[in-house]
Amino acid sequence: MRNALKASLFIVCFLLIVSASPYLANGFDTTKRRLVVASEATYPPFTIIDKDGKPTGFSIELLREVAKAVNLELDINIGYWTFNKQELIDGKIDVLPIVGRTPEREALFDFSVPYITLDGAVFSLKSNNAIKSFDDLREKRILVMEGDNAHEYVIREKVSSSVTSVFSYQEAFKLLESGRYDAVVCQRILGLTILSELGIRTIEPKKFALPRFRVEYSFAVKEGNSELLGLLNEGLSIVIADKTYDALYHKWFGPNLDKTLSFRGLLISALYFFIPFIILVSIVAIFILRREVKRRTKRLHNEVQSHKETADALKVQQALLEMMERVSKVGGWQYEVQTELHTWTKGVFDIYGIPDISSEPFVSSHFLNCYAPDERERIEGTLLESIKTGSSYDLVLSLTSFDGVFKYIRLAGQAEQRDGKVSRLYGSIMDITQQKSIEQELIKLKNELEEKVSLRTKELNEKVDKLDKSQKAMLFMVEDLNGLTAQLKSERKKLEISNKELEAFSYSVSHDLRAPLRAIDGYSRIVIEEYAPKLDAEGVRLLNVIRASSNKMDTLIADLLSLSRVTRSEMKIVPVDMAALARSVYSDISASGQCSNVEFTVGDIPTANADQTLIRQVWVNLIDNALKYSGTKPLRAIEVGSQTNPEEQIYYVRDNGVGFNPAYKDKLFETFQRLHADSEFEGTGVGLSVVRRIVTRHGGRVWADGIENEGATFWFSLPKS
Repeated sequence: MRNALKASLFIVCFLLIVSASPYLANGFDTTKRRLVVASEATYPPFTIIDKDGKPTGFSIELLREVAKAVNLELDINIGYWTFNKQELIDGKIDVLPIVGRTPEREALFDFSVPYITLDGAVFSLKSNNAIKSFDDLREKRILVMEGDNAHEYVIREKVSSSVTSVFSYQEAFKLLESGRYDAVVCQRILGLTILSELGIRTIEPKKFALPRFRVEYSFAVKEGNSELLGLLNEGLSIVIADKTYDALYHKWFGPNLDKTLSFRGLLISALYFFIPFIILVSIVAIFILRREVKRRTKRLHNEVQSHKETADALKVQQALLEMMERVSKVGGWQYEVQTELHTWTKGVFDIYGIPDISSEPFVSSHFLNCYAPDERERIEGTLLESIKTGSSYDLVLSLTSFDGVFKYIRLAGQAEQRDGKVSRLYGSIMDITQQKSIEQELIKLKNELEEKVSLRTKELNEKVDKLDKSQKAMLFMVEDLNGLTAQLKSERKKLEISNKELEAFSYSVSHDLRAPLRAIDGYSRIVIEEYAPKLDAEGVRLLNVIRASSNKMDTLIADLLSLSRVTRSEMKIVPVDMAALARSVYSDISASGQCSNVEFTVGDIPTANADQTLIRQVWVNLIDNALKYSGTKPLRAIEVGSQTNPEEQIYYVRDNGVGFNPAYKDKLFETFQRLHADSEFEGTGVGLSVVRRIVTRHGGRVWADGIENEGATFWFSLPKS
């Protein structure tokens, strides 16, 4: 049972990191805070009154230990559950120690992570043989405690048409013993404990399980009290880590509780046996990090100056590298195979005719667009072969740069292996247009000379004696040209050696070019967290602007990588139920909470032969756009439909949103082209570009119609064959 209970702590990691991390990083107020707690007197073994008249029980003692762990003090009042629940809703108390997490209560309270999970049971007289299954309860007289999760369950599941609620389960079992009622529904361990205290031996739990009645118990606070919730979650993690929870568990339940577990409960316990260990290690690490933060902050402060000097030195080296690349027309690059991350030096951007590399991020597909289709295939084939075999390569190619200049380049690469697999490719790109021009001039000169030789030969056949001297002069000229060619080869060899040395130098510098960007975000976060009280509002705002800009750049890079993966991924064509896929996509998006006031309809649309993963992304982008751009309407109407013609099947998504100016419809599917400002609608301008690439790979086409403030329709077609 304990292992199954600890399985719920899988959620603790997420909650502690998300909701409690700010407290862990900044520390808590050491002044003790008093909380008002309401407890029941008759809910054993969770909340009871001891022989001295004081509240106790498993949940009460657990809450006391949690409060002690986070420097809280408790004032505990005794009352009935229905009154206690209302006082928490009204804000008259702070915490309820044991509350089952049910759909009805999630709208009223906020819950800590669960600390125990229990199954419900049906109790009846041993002599009552009329109740053998869940269905036998339909016409039976059922007893429950007023407002208990069992009361909510029998109403929600319509267990019986005759349900009576009382103030306590002690009263319920006494009424059941009298024979006036057929059954009591409550938590199994609760019922067994009460029967033992009352000395009733004529009542027993039924062996069948209640469907959908496995309840997680937590501490409950008033809805919206996230600060207190974070403290309770932290306290729970502490008492579990230091074995206090285990001690309380053995004290109140002992080893016998495990015997009430069903086979399903034992299976869950086994599945999650190792998860608590991982969680406990994570929690211990969090507290170790808290102690380390202060010590490391001082050390980091001393390192700032050193980092600044290093950054200045890197700037000088970067300037030197850029100057050398500009003079020699060389650039360096690398490609991480596992992460698919490309890195280029400024020399690469200069060769491709991109003047400002800070204007927007680039991916490899942008550079490939500069090449003719046959050379693009040659590059891609060579890269795949190098990744597969670890071979190096050296290609001479032609391209048209982004500024419209035709160039010849030399693309060289080498593979770096790790554990028998290629982990990284790196190399250089060199503008050899000038060398190529010289070669072409030499070829032209050679051709001209050949023509002259042919002409002279003909003349020599006619006038051998007269042209003897001219023939010798020609031979001398050819000899001179051969000498010049040999000299050029020697110079080229020297240049190759120089290029390799420059490539090695370029790689050593460019490998850490991203470090300053990471440092900007990291140090900005540290300044905000550690020095916010010492800064004015404008300083904090500017630091947040810096971090927001870094995050926006990260989002743009992620979107562009997604766009690149769409082009490279292998397609698996299968029949796809487009109607079911569109509904599934809408259901997933609606789960995020952005689908209020939406009328979503899907017409009778046919199936399609396509790659299901890629086509799903098309529906995600189009439906998400329709919801986003119709968000200003009081009632959003989203329609999914289709049309057909002899060659292709056409699908569309129509909305009644803000629409767009038809004059700009040709720009919608271009990367980074947006017709609305970021302040109006968030986005990067990549989503529709992804749609176009996916549909184009399927042999289809995309287009859009729209009118400003009247809505828009986005179409895409797929071939029938």
